[in-house]
Amino acid sequence: MYTAVVQASGLIYAQIGSITNIASFLLGLRILNNIRGFSQAPFYSKIPLLARLRAEGNIKRQISIARQGMILSYWIFVLGYISVGILATPLLKLIGSNADFVEPLLWACMGLGFFLERYGAMHIQLYSTTNHIILHIANGVSGVIYLVFSFLLLDFIDVYAFPVAIIISQLGFYTWYSARHSYKIFHIRFWSFEKYNMIIPLVLIILYSVFAEFYRL
Repeated sequence: MYTAVVQASGLIYAQIGSITNIASFLLGLRILNNIRGFSQAPFYSKIPLLARLRAEGNIKRQISIARQGMILSYWIFVLGYISVGILATPLLKLIGSNADFVEPLLWACMGLGFFLERYGAMHIQLYSTTNHIILHIANGVSGVIYLVFSFLLLDFIDVYAFPVAIIISQLGFYTWYSARHSYKIFHIRFWSFEKYNMIIPLVLIILYSVFAEFYRL
């Protein structure tokens, strides 16, 4: 549901934006969706095992396997994001494409928004092994927040409104709501669990994005 709302933003922008900006934004959105889909596999493939371990009461092993899947998922996303950021423009020129790749700052906003979505999504899937489903609440509320802010910001920051709205919707509800349930039910603390999971890949995304914007990679 949330993904459909984000995808629909590309169609909305196509009605009002410039052809160049539309092409680059939709290209970046498509690539990030592919990276996100590929990065899901290490964690999502373990969901049946995680559910079985939960049913068996083997919570310690469940958390250990979930952490391994999360770490691999984060790193696949980050490495894919950085690789595309570095190679996309040269490759587009090499094949003679008329489409320009998104600007570094826009790519940074998109990458950060999608990374936060991965963080929340994996925690909500981990929590769902308890058979208490909150996915509809997380997606519904964050989807509304995204729509509101994307339309409010569109006249002021143009295409940047969409990735900024993703970040706001993630930080404003989806990530903390999802993670809070996961941390609480499994009795884990943010720093002890995430310092080797999510924090390092997130810092790497931020550092690369600042470097890329500064040097206009």
